[in-house]
Amino acid sequence: MTTAQQLKALNIDEVVSSPVRRARETAELIASTLGKGVRLDERLREAGLGSLRGKKWQEVVDRDPQWYMEYFGPWVKYGIEKYDSIRERMVSAVKENLHLGSVVMVSHLEPIRSVIGVALGLSGPQLRKVKIYNASISVLRVPDVEGSTWDLLAVNWLPINAYKRLRCGIYRKLIKRTTNLALQGGGGQKRV
Repeated sequence: MTTAQQLKALNIDEVVSSPVRRARETAELIASTLGKGVRLDERLREAGLGSLRGKKWQEVVDRDPQWYMEYFGPWVKYGIEKYDSIRERMVSAVKENLHLGSVVMVSHLEPIRSVIGVALGLSGPQLRKVKIYNASISVLRVPDVEGSTWDLLAVNWLPINAYKRLRCGIYRKLIKRTTNLALQGGGGQKRV
């Protein structure tokens, strides 16, 4: 089952996307499965990376392992968009779309991290520990119309077949453990 097919069960009202091609194409696939159109929103774009744009990640890390600290500090070394700016535009986008009902917002790593940070009350470098995987779904519930309360319901939710493709041992162990727990009955005392 694809991500889009799983979203179908959530009764999505609107699909909003970053205008960046890879996000827009993902949003179009989701929208076509849901029978919806896609509305583009510039606020959902990836973080501005300044002079690091287009560079390979490993090359950047090898040259400056602490490059990302520019997100959070007042200094300018590479011209990276500041975390506060990313968070402000994402909060604005989320709040503006509250009246639309259940909305899929297709964005990128740092903007998604910023929303998760708001929901968890995190900011600064510790937020970089939140891992976001490609084509995963993070679910946010905003129960009040002012958008003052954010409940994070899921991070990195993937269709179960996507976990099988992950080559990371911890996920294989997690799936095995979760499967074993799901098969246990009587409060985890008996295996089926």
